[in-house]
Parts: sequence; structure tokens; C-alpha cells
Amino acid sequence: MNEKRKEQNATIDEQAAKLYEEMTQNYKHKGKHFNDVSSRQQRRHLLQIQKKTNDALWFAETYGLMPKSLVLRDDSGQLHTVEINGSSCSSSCTEAATGPENTVETSEGVNQDETENSTSKDKKCQTYESLPPEEQQKIKSIIYIMDKFSVSQEAYHELTQQDPALPRSYLVKACQQTLDDQWDVIRTPGECPGAELPFKLLLENELKKHLKNSVEEEPTVKVKVSGDGARMSHTSSLFVCSFSLSSAGNHTIAVVKGHKDYETLKNGLKNVREAVNQLIEQGYMIIDGKKVNLHFHLGDGMTRTFGPNWHKDPGCQHHPLFNIPPKDIVIDELHLMLRVTDRLEHGLILEIIDWDEGQFMVNLPQPTDQDIDDLQEKAKNWATLMESMAGSGPGYLHNTIITPYMHILIFHVPTMIRMHGSLKKFSGQGIVGEKSFY
Repeated sequence: MNEKRKEQNATIDEQAAKLYEEMTQNYKHKGKHFNDVSSRQQRRHLLQIQKKTNDALWFAETYGLMPKSLVLRDDSGQLHTVEINGSSCSSSCTEAATGPENTVETSEGVNQDETENSTSKDKKCQTYESLPPEEQQKIKSIIYIMDKFSVSQEAYHELTQQDPALPRSYLVKACQQTLDDQWDVIRTPGECPGAELPFKLLLENELKKHLKNSVEEEPTVKVKVSGDGARMSHTSSLFVCSFSLSSAGNHTIAVVKGHKDYETLKNGLKNVREAVNQLIEQGYMIIDGKKVNLHFHLGDGMTRTFGPNWHKDPGCQHHPLFNIPPKDIVIDELHLMLRVTDRLEHGLILEIIDWDEGQFMVNLPQPTDQDIDDLQEKAKNWATLMESMAGSGPGYLHNTIITPYMHILIFHVPTMIRMHGSLKKFSGQGIVGEKSFY
């Protein structure tokens, strides 16, 4: 029994030693020493010590003892007394004016000049909410700059130490907290990381703005739910779900990091889907005591997933994410143009590559003179056709219809092929691909 107890004690001692080592590495103060900072920073350090002391000496109450103060000595020999009673800064942090035989406790700043003391207290007692609107706007501008250029709170704090004219760092933090409290940002469900805002609250706020000057007793508002994916890098993608009212701007609901596949959207947009489908079933919202009918539409970025043989066997591969009928699906004009033109462009490029490789570039390492003459004749006929389209539309202007590369294709490429054979050996595709690594 004694041996077992000794082993348990040894294990506990070992774990305690590891914990102590971890705490000294992760929780020790890594900034400047007490005497190397300003008086304002010294008071802040004493406040931090006061809080940590209150937390650390909780066990004293179990003995029926109440710690009242902690006396500290700095490198210069000056004594500082910290009250351990959870009271405010002005009554809890005291400093001793030096001397082992002559220790005089004074409240914060009492031993300073009257004017400096007054100014210091005014600054210390300031809160973000008490600032005038122009000062609040200035702090918001600072936060915008910090976010834009990825400036940390710690870096800004160091700047305030160099330039006292800058707003104090605690005011910037308070402003940031005030802005954050306006929105309830939560993590999206599912395995893929993401963030979302409450859809109903967003919609309610936008409806209030949209109907601010409306005189209709029971208006009907069209709400379009959209989504689109964006490739951020070779390995990561983002999907953004948003909504809009009529022709107004888009408002982001959720952002999910992941590919635009059915399972990712089904799980990541679970809360959004439930909120939208509830409003679709309900059909209205009460805004400022007024009933507002809602007519939901679905953007093409959030449409149903068709099966692999959709052109032969019409139908959906999965259950719709939103309960919006097909007649209320609307096509985005930009996506419409891109989806049509990229298919035409893709087909044209493939046809050119096939013609290119099949005629003389690969299969014919040394084209004959007849092959080269045929190429030049086809190029001339194509350029003539292009020239005939000059002035037929905004993309076919007279002075830009024939480009320098077209001229090179007609009059110089045949000569190059006669000299070098295939131009494949001079391809620059490897250089273009290599740039993607940088």
C-alpha cells in the first residue's frame, strides 16, 4: 500500500512540475520591466497583478482568512501596495513612496502635480460611449486602417506610447467591441470552416431601410437568395451566400470555406436554409407593425444539381436546398454571358488546337510547302472574314479588328515554319505555368 502511494505521489509531483514549467513558459510576463515603462503603464501592470492575485489567493478564504493587500518592491527599491479586495482602480492600486523606514501609501496619482493628476484622471475615466461623435468617427477610421493593413492591437498600443496624441488603445478596443456587438457572428455548421450572420435579423434590418418611405399598407418585396464560389488558391475555395431586395445591393449571409458541392452547401448552410425555408412557408414578416409579404427568388449560383445525363434524363440529382419552385429561379446576366461565351471560346480553342496539332504542329514535324501554303491561305481567308465584320458591333471596331498577332499569323508564321518546322518547340506554356509557383 505504501509503495503504491509513493508511486502515486511521485506521479503527481511529476505532473505538477510539468504544469509549473508550462505555466512559467506560457504565462510569464514577456514585456518590459516595471521601471522601464511610463507611470500609466505601471498602474496598468498593478491592475493586472491585482486581478491575478485575487484569482490565485482564493484558497485563503477556506482558512477563514481574507487577504487585504500585497506589497511589492521594484528594482529601484520603491514599494507598491496593491489592495486585494476587488475594488475599483482609484481605491485599490496604491503606491508607496520609497524608504523602508518611511513608507507612505498614497492613492493613484495623488503624489503627482495637480494639473497632471487632473488630466490623467480625465483620460482614465473616459469611455468610448462618452466621446463626441467626431472622436468616435476618428477611432472608427483608425480601426478601418488597422484592418486594411493588418495592424494588431499590440502594434497600435506601441504607437500610442510614441505619440500621446493618438487615441488610447483601450478606446480603440472598446470601439471594436461596440462594432462587434452589433452582429451575432457564429460558426457555420458542418466540417468546413465558415461564418454566418442571422438571416432573419439581416432581412429585417434591410426591409426597414427598403420600406422607409413606403406608403403601402401590405407591401410585397422580392427577396433573391444567391450564391457563388470563388477560388482563393490552388487548394482552397470560398462559397459566399447572400441576398438582395429587388435591385438593391447584395448582403452577405454566410461564407463557407470549401468547394461548391452539394454536401458542403447542405451542411454549411444548414441554418440559412432553415431560416429561408421557414420564411417561404410563412410568406411574410412583421416590420414595425406592418405585414410585409415576401416573394423569394433563387439565383443561378444556388440552383439544383442536375444529374450526369440531364440532357437525356431530365431531373434533379439531389433534393433542393431551398423550397423555391423552378419558376422563381432567375438567371444572373453576368453568369449568363460568361457561361455562353466561355463555352464558345472553349470550343474554338479546342478546334484550333486540333487543327494546329493535326495539320502541322505535332503530327507533321516537317510540314511540306503545300501544307504551309494551305495554312497561309486559310489564315488570309479568316482575316478577310474578320475584316468584313468591322463596324458591325462595339467589339469589332475598324481600327482594332486586325491585331498585330493576326498580321504575324498571316505573313510571318508561314516563314517561321519553313525555317524551323514545328513551332511547338518554342512554346511558352512552361513559363506561364511556372509563374503560378511564385
